[in-house]
This record gives sequence, structure tokens and C-alpha cells, in this order.
Amino acid sequence: MTNPNRELAYYDAVWASAEVSASEESRIRQILRMVPADVETVLDVGCGDGRVTNRFPGHMDIVALDFSREGLAHVKAPKIMSHTHALPFADNSFDLVLIADVLEHLKPDEFCETLQEIKRVARTYILINSPNREKLSEARAECQTCRNTFHMNLHVRSLSPAWIQKAFADTFAARTVRFSEERWPYQNIIITILKHHLFREYRYFHMAMCPHCGSKLQKRNVGRLALRCLNVLALLNSGIAIARKFIGMKDGSVEFFVLLQRRQLTRSLGPGNSATMQGKVGDCS
Repeated sequence: MTNPNRELAYYDAVWASAEVSASEESRIRQILRMVPADVETVLDVGCGDGRVTNRFPGHMDIVALDFSREGLAHVKAPKIMSHTHALPFADNSFDLVLIADVLEHLKPDEFCETLQEIKRVARTYILINSPNREKLSEARAECQTCRNTFHMNLHVRSLSPAWIQKAFADTFAARTVRFSEERWPYQNIIITILKHHLFREYRYFHMAMCPHCGSKLQKRNVGRLALRCLNVLALLNSGIAIARKFIGMKDGSVEFFVLLQRRQLTRSLGPGNSATMQGKVGDCS
């Protein structure tokens, strides 16, 4: 079970020392490229440390929202500390609502409410970015203190562009769908299960923090025999990956980007007008 205070402590720690990698730079550029030219007002939901917010063109009015005080300290635009599932704005308040690398973190109740909220405050566009069909088991870590296993980045669901389009289909249609050039490294599911259950070998991330007890993730010492077995499994996985490439199989892109546009029936409504076709988002479990 996730402790909300532990979860906030994790995000505060991440944003206090977060670095922007080359792949992260590529992700940010792709988001900015997909913003339509007619957008004047933007809401960045779950903005983190403002790494996207701070890069928007100066002529756009952008508001950043996050629940991490540490993250918001780095944001240069107007900002509000709030949760994604309770947006303090009127209906149709922003030309574009951006939610990037956020949805995969949300618990079920927050997830459904967040989808409804971004749909409610978006006047014309919603831009969604998330890991693409992530295999969550491949990024599980184990706390050495309480033995709790968890996703090292606290992801709780895997999403796809098709799911996003279906979820918003009643009032929004996909205008653009893009994928990152970076691809997931191949990992055989059987080998992953063997590593977890036979050798308790899980992923390590230096910023990871157990959401149950709050302990920082520690590297585990592995015995000589176990290490040899793990090396054999790694070689086997590499061999399968090479064979897959040889026969033309490709691994999926790491990130997807979907730009949704409100359907014509409701597009002309202004801020504060709630007389739209605001039907419920599709199955959000």
C-alpha cells in the first residue's frame, strides 16, 4: 500500500536534484512541436520542476500545476499547488491542457477524476504524453528494509494511444499521434520472472524510495553462484534480442504523444460555459 506522504517525499526528492537527459530533451522538444499554432492559453497539469512549462514560447499564457512544493520552486510561470484530480479552474478555461508523464502515476480513483478534470477545463485541445505500452514488471524494485516490491518510478499502469483515443472519443478526436525514436530494450518475460523469484533480482534506481516504508533503495549484494546464473540469463536474453532483430521484429517506442481536439459541436464555447457534451470518460480502470 502506498503512503501518500512517502509518495510526496519521493517526488520532492526527484525534483530537488533532477537532471535532464538526452532522451528527456527529445521528449520535451516533441511536446513543444505538437502544440498547435492557434493556442494562446495553456495549463500544464503535473508540471513537476517546470522542465516543459519553462520552455513554452513567451507569447503564450501558461499556468503550471503540481502538488510538489519542491517541483514548483523551479517553475518560472504562474503556478498553483494542487492535485490533478481537483483542478481549481472553470470549464473550458484553457485552449490547451497538457498532461505529460503523469497519468501512469495516478491511483485508480485519482486517475478517473483527473481524466474528467482535464476534459472539463480544456476548451479545444488536450496533449497527453506517457510511456508507451510499458511492461511494468520489468521496472520493479525491491525494498531491502520491508521487502515491498514497487515500480522504481512509481508507475501503476500502462497506457497506449489507442486507449487514450477511446477514453476521450465522446467529445475529443485524435488530431496527431507521435512516438519517440527511443525504443524499449527487449526483456523476455520468463527471464524476468526467473530473476525475480529465484534470485530476488530487481531493478535499481538511485532516486527510488519505497512508497510503503520510505527507505531509500539500496543495491543488494549478490552471491557468486547467483551472479553467474544471472549472467547466463542476461546472455540468453541478449541472444533472444539479437534473434528478434534478425527476423525483423522491433521493440515498441518508449513514449507516445497524442494531441486531442474537441469535436466541432462544442469547440466554440468560451471559458466558464459548461453547456458542453461533457459525457463521462470511457472505462478508466
